[in-house]
Amino acid sequence: MNTDRDAEIEARLGMVAARAHRPLSSEEVALIRERIVRDLENRTEMRTLSLSNSDAPDAGFSPRVAPIGGSAW
Repeated sequence: MNTDRDAEIEARLGMVAARAHRPLSSEEVALIRERIVRDLENRTEMRTLSLSNSDAPDAGFSPRVAPIGGSAW
């Protein structure tokens, strides 16, 4: 495996473990690691998609047209 990728997996796993506020079981660690690896694979795949014309990412939220006063959409 790529050492940069391994380092990112370990860093993300460390963040999750720190936020858990309890020791994680080996099954939980394995599941979390699997999900992190899948996330990185999805990220890599998404970077191969070419964006053209109006395919650019769009936030879908414009603060200029957002309702004032916290009203619901």
